[in-house]
Amino acid sequence: MKCCRHVSVDAVAVCRSCGRALCPECAGGEEKQPVTCGPECSRRAERDELVQELFGQHYAAYALSYKSLTIMFAALGAIVTVLGAGILLFLPWWFNEEIWPLLLALVALGLVCIAGAVLLRRIWKKYAAILRRLAELGAK
Repeated sequence: MKCCRHVSVDAVAVCRSCGRALCPECAGGEEKQPVTCGPECSRRAERDELVQELFGQHYAAYALSYKSLTIMFAALGAIVTVLGAGILLFLPWWFNEEIWPLLLALVALGLVCIAGAVLLRRIWKKYAAILRRLAELGAK
């Protein structure tokens, strides 16, 4: 591969922003990191790094909130389901017939919370995968 500006010289680097091939003279030596072909590409590379950093913070905040919501929904669902089912099992059927539909609704609400926790966990895992991918891109 040849340099984009000096077509007779072999390229030793690639512009981080636009992907053009650069010779040692155009690359600016070892001390210039990241390698860019000019001021416009340098500004664009800095902007891209800031955007990646902001997206990383954005996704990290969402992942953390979804993780805590998952834990809260699972705990609430388990407590409500066990409470409702326990009262249903140990309450004599003749005690109060009007309370049975409420207890069944309580158990159903607990099961819905547990199902919501499963769904939130899937979303949380998706955000965690996006964060890992952003970290990989940032390391390159």
